[in-house]
Amino acid sequence: MADRGALIDAARRAFAASDWSTALENLGAARAEAELEVDDVVLMARSAWWLGRVAGSLALAEDAFRGLCDADRTSDAAMMALQLSMLWITRGDLTIGTAWLHRARRILADLPEGPPHAYLAYLEASLGLVTTGGLAWSDDDVDRLAALARRYPEPAVEALAMVVRGLAELRRGDSQRGFALLDEAMLPVLAGQVTAEWAGDIYCTIIHTCHELADFRRMEDWTRATEQWCRQFGSEAMYTGLCRVHRLELRTARGDWPAAEALLLRECSDLAGGNPWIAGEGFYQLGEVRRRRGDAAGAREAYDLARSAGVDPQPGDALLLLDAGDDAAARSALTAALASRDPLARIRLLRA
Repeated sequence: MADRGALIDAARRAFAASDWSTALENLGAARAEAELEVDDVVLMARSAWWLGRVAGSLALAEDAFRGLCDADRTSDAAMMALQLSMLWITRGDLTIGTAWLHRARRILADLPEGPPHAYLAYLEASLGLVTTGGLAWSDDDVDRLAALARRYPEPAVEALAMVVRGLAELRRGDSQRGFALLDEAMLPVLAGQVTAEWAGDIYCTIIHTCHELADFRRMEDWTRATEQWCRQFGSEAMYTGLCRVHRLELRTARGDWPAAEALLLRECSDLAGGNPWIAGEGFYQLGEVRRRRGDAAGAREAYDLARSAGVDPQPGDALLLLDAGDDAAARSALTAALASRDPLARIRLLRA
């Protein structure tokens, strides 16, 4: 048992030093001998996530949730359910993500209001954004999260509230105020004041917004800043790969197509199992590179990969039809895509 205790102690030190591989290996060895304390199962789940072993991470997080419930740590169990909801939604699985959101909501209904209710409000707003293109996001949602941030002034809660209000302002057409709020939301992330999983969600949301609006200067600034943030976690970390995809997107915007093509294919293939949505964005960029280089068959293949990952490959797919001389089909594809997008997401489509 002394050896097992030494393994656990070494694993905790490794986790604190961002050595995810050692933490996961040692805790796994200790768990093979006997049950771990629930907080160590949480460390295993987080280590697996950072290593990109998403399926294993989710299974461990579910084990941790059950352990927290058994220990009557109800608030912690609610936060684990919220984190599972966020991670499943990020993967593009809205059904399971929504189920975990319902579970968190049910648990929190019996608890006094506190910071977990702010995370719940954020996820409810985010899910509305995903499922309806932001059209169901009401002022009441935005104001409620802002009020929770004032009552519970934790850096993470304040950052999430600024993200929601910033996106709402952008969708009202106030880009100056909207981006000012999104930029400010990133400050506590870069200062290490936000838990890494939620920090990654904020980063992805802001970078995706820059992508939608083709604001490549801001996208470059925040990608560079987040690359610096990722250095503390090592080259194996999940978000290091995401940064590389966004960096390659910026290279394609500058016309560096030959080098970007091979790198995009490799990075997106690596990410496909862990974060399909980001991989889908990368596959779309791969299709754009190939379309611009005259490789219609390769572009179509990449667009199909993006579509299978849950990313609508527009306007590139329509422009490919236009290049082939099928004007009517190209216009029809863009019209259908426009009907399902909110005003912010229509900008790139309208240009096409």
